[in-house]
This record gives sequence, structure tokens and C-alpha cells, in this order.
Amino acid sequence: MRYDSGYVRALKPTAGGPVYSAKGGEYKADSLGLELSYRRDGLLVIETMLEPRGRMLEEFKLDAAGRELTIKTMIDNPDWIIEASLTRVFTLNGTP
Repeated sequence: MRYDSGYVRALKPTAGGPVYSAKGGEYKADSLGLELSYRRDGLLVIETMLEPRGRMLEEFKLDAAGRELTIKTMIDNPDWIIEASLTRVFTLNGTP
């Protein structure tokens, strides 16, 4: 996945939902922390345990026509008073 800032993450999402193990081997380390990605109900979900602490959850949804991408991001950091919640919507060629 290439973010708009040029940051790149390599993902291997599992189908059907998250798969957890006792050893935590399903988490992959990257520069943000430890990530787990999966597909569920038409969404791509990325759970990230942020370094040095905190949690980020991203949900990516593409509409049926393949023209609109909605990204919901939630960041929970124990140092913040409230969690951050963002929704971004992108349309193909910038038109609805």
C-alpha cells in the first residue's frame, strides 16, 4: 500500500477476518509498529500497534462501481485525552 505521503507498507491480508495466535506471529513489524491486516465484509482492515505505544485501526472500503474509496482511521494514544477519528473519501479522477 502506498500512502499519499509516499510512505509504503507491504501487507498480506488474511481472508475472513483476523487470525490471532498465542505467540503473536501474525503481526508484522514495520516502521509504524506491529501490523495485522485482513479482509472482512468487503473491507480491508489494518490493525497497528504503534511504536512506542498506542493503536491505529484503518478500514478501507471500495464502492461497488470501483469509483469511490472510503478510508476510516482511528488512532488511540494513551497520552491523548480523546482518540482521533478521521474519514477520507476519494473518487476516481476527483469526480463523484
